[in-house]
Amino acid sequence: MGGVVKGQLPPGTQLPLTVYREITFPPFQAINGQLEVSDPVTDSTGQVVIPAGSVVWGTFQPILEERDPEDGETGRDFDRVIGNRFVASRITIQNATYLLQGQSELLPMGMDPNADLGTTAIRGAGYGAAGGLALGVLTGGVGFIPILAGGLAGAAAGTTNVDRVVTLETNSILNIELTNLLIIQ
Repeated sequence: MGGVVKGQLPPGTQLPLTVYREITFPPFQAINGQLEVSDPVTDSTGQVVIPAGSVVWGTFQPILEERDPEDGETGRDFDRVIGNRFVASRITIQNATYLLQGQSELLPMGMDPNADLGTTAIRGAGYGAAGGLALGVLTGGVGFIPILAGGLAGAAAGTTNVDRVVTLETNSILNIELTNLLIIQ
């Protein structure tokens, strides 16, 4: 039973979405989310198709690094996560829900605000010093310099491995772009 078409939006249409509350998660994690349309979205004639306050449902999904299968130089047997994006699957407008296909750009990543840099650096320094000592034993020259160099390198490496997270602040705007035609009836 077909209804009267109230409007349609072509692929490429931008939908501005508001984040309800702060969201922080690791970029390799997929989580479900709901975002609210912040401004009315109109069609080519200026008619409002999606009113502000409509809810977009979707998943924050990891983005994997594209690997060239012929590039055997990487030595990795796994895909590296380079970020995360919001992938929309449906929208609720008033009392009706419609299928929707759209996605955001790559979301910004930052340092985990809960990470303990001091502990991470100390742990890395310990591993580095142990590595320096082991190298010294293997080469027959146990001394202060290899242990110190290993400790410094380990501390530096340890702090670069602090967890990276995606953080979206409360009331921030996240734009998604429709990838398919959306028809509202």
